[in-house]
Amino acid sequence: DDIAWNPNGTQVVYTYYGANNEQSLKLSDVQNKVTSVVANLVKDNIDHPTIAWSPDGQSILLKPNSDQKKTNYLYVYDVFSKKITQLTSLGEVEGAKWSPDSLSILYTAPGQNDQGATGFALWLAKADGLSVKPLNVIVNGILNATWTNDSRGIVAASPKADASDQI
Repeated sequence: DDIAWNPNGTQVVYTYYGANNEQSLKLSDVQNKVTSVVANLVKDNIDHPTIAWSPDGQSILLKPNSDQKKTNYLYVYDVFSKKITQLTSLGEVEGAKWSPDSLSILYTAPGQNDQGATGFALWLAKADGLSVKPLNVIVNGILNATWTNDSRGIVAASPKADASDQI
């Protein structure tokens, strides 16, 4: 379902679907001569993930795309320790994006702001798994967001009720 080049172009990570319901995360050189299974996605309950390398090439973001949306948590695979860390405790994660410095991940998930409004909120997770926090912004519908190049700021757009965009 998904494939991603590492930032220096020497490796590819992809999801592999084989016999007996196998669903694996594989890492390969560019010629696909040296390949290794780095995660059993069935065992880890990560269904049909969208994958993205961190800009520094040290981690791989996994965002499941299960029909059971409440199980779509956010995960990071560390290339060096070969461990998967679940970053979020709430499911229904959407629109996950790495910060340019590879330290954080911006995403949307159900939440509530300081005024008590509920809906899809912007969240920020540290890539090391040490913290996850809401950014006190409720968005309507699908999020389009990007980081500033220095990873210090975020610009987000979501549709308003009248279907126009707001920033």
